[in-house]
Amino acid sequence: SFFRGFCAFGSKMQPLACSPHDQVSKEKLHDDGEHLLVGQSSGDIVLCPDEIFFQLHRWEQPGDVLVMVHGLMSSSQTFAGVIPLFPPELRILLYDQRGHGQTPEKGLELSPVQLARDLAGLLDFLGVAAVHLLGHSFGAVTALAFAERHASRVLSLTLEDMGVRRCPQPQLPLEVIRTEALLAQQLYRPFFVPREEAQSYLTRFCGKPRFGRGRSDILENPDGTFSLSFKPHVAIMYHHHCLRSDFSEVIEGEVFPVLVLVARSEECCVPPEEVKFIRSRCPSAEVVFVEGAKHSIHKTHPEEFVKAVVRLISRVRPLASSFCEVVSSEARVADATPQASEGAADEGFDVFDVLAFLGE
Repeated sequence: SFFRGFCAFGSKMQPLACSPHDQVSKEKLHDDGEHLLVGQSSGDIVLCPDEIFFQLHRWEQPGDVLVMVHGLMSSSQTFAGVIPLFPPELRILLYDQRGHGQTPEKGLELSPVQLARDLAGLLDFLGVAAVHLLGHSFGAVTALAFAERHASRVLSLTLEDMGVRRCPQPQLPLEVIRTEALLAQQLYRPFFVPREEAQSYLTRFCGKPRFGRGRSDILENPDGTFSLSFKPHVAIMYHHHCLRSDFSEVIEGEVFPVLVLVARSEECCVPPEEVKFIRSRCPSAEVVFVEGAKHSIHKTHPEEFVKAVVRLISRVRPLASSFCEVVSSEARVADATPQASEGAADEGFDVFDVLAFLGE
């Protein structure tokens, strides 16, 4: 794992990187089990916290916890580049969602409710009562599902380029989707030869009609074989459930501060009508448009991403780090209103200047 050699910023200590059955004991699990029960259907199978791959950054110190949830066909490694940019007093938890990265899928339901229960079980296991919760893309749907069921455990909620309502377009019946996912699972192999075989399999199950654009995440192995960077059967079910989910009521009542980061490019997944809807349901929600950013704002515009998240967290509990001051004075995020952000020049600022200032 990338994180096994990645030094947690602000500490000489390596972040704790826990693989399945590594550094964790089942004896430490809670006996009541409510947070582990995910239904009775054959596909809704319990995933224990010791089966989840997670990384704990700066865990040796006290402080608020920020949990960042990755999206579809991704893993916790997607956030690696932004970890050093956060204030050193902020603890960070990253983990691979069920069926992604190094965490097994254990069943094919993969609904936001199931994934939210996985997160609740992990937090219970770690003894974390409440967190600042951030979700990217469909990871935001997991975050919304968690907030719906555990509002008292959410200090703040950040949605990175994702809305709160179900997709308005008609969706195929669940049984049709499940049948296709089962077929994809049966035909899935960890290794393909030649590359065209992997491409054919990928096109069959994850082509343009399903995910909106073609995807070719084919990795060449040292022995000449080819592997996929994600599991298509997991992607099919996760994608289907997220499109059918509606968590618009979660942001009503303004129980916790809400931040919505919106990519201002052709890859934006939050259309203007969704922004308008969010503001109507949660007037206090901060909507930040990041000019020129792609769907993964944390990758294309990491400084603006961190600045906005830190500002939200500081509304709950002020952070003492001088990094917040540097970002506030030298990095500008487009204003939350379209009128202010349109045509505004992106001043930007060099990430290496920040790291130099922090002595990194």
